[in-house]
Amino acid sequence: MVFDEQICRQQKKHLEKIEEWKDKYNLKHLDGNWWKGTTLVVTGGEHMWRNIVELYHDSPTTGHQGAFKTIGMANRDYCWPTMWEYLKKYVQGCGACQQNKSNTHPNKPPLQPIAPEINAEPFQTISMDFIVKLPTSKGYNSILTITDHDCTTAVILLPCKETINTPGVAALFKE
Repeated sequence: MVFDEQICRQQKKHLEKIEEWKDKYNLKHLDGNWWKGTTLVVTGGEHMWRNIVELYHDSPTTGHQGAFKTIGMANRDYCWPTMWEYLKKYVQGCGACQQNKSNTHPNKPPLQPIAPEINAEPFQTISMDFIVKLPTSKGYNSILTITDHDCTTAVILLPCKETINTPGVAALFKE
């Protein structure tokens, strides 16, 4: 593989890194290359690391899998001391992953229910809302909804125009 040959050339250029890592990570020298178990040791730095991540994360055959799967696949062939941190940061910053990521912890704002009053009269506590962007019918394109929250939970529906203002809503409510 051409990529492996580049990594092997990089190992020869960075023998000081190999010497530093040799005992700490239990590296072995076989056939002129440095290995940690069955994985080829990458000494080339950011440029080489990025190529590996793109190979195991960005290619169409790998499909932008998460950090755990990406490191699992890359770790079968290559290794370097800060591999986990580098791969995790890369995946977290991947634009395609962020764009297509499903939100498994959506923000759920607390609901503030309207507390009913004891012995309330009909329509003493109400809420109003609009249903807008409706097809025009008899000159109206919206509906004002008025809901009783204490006594009956009844709803009054009033036709109106989307351009209605505050005095118009007050006049409709008064009717």
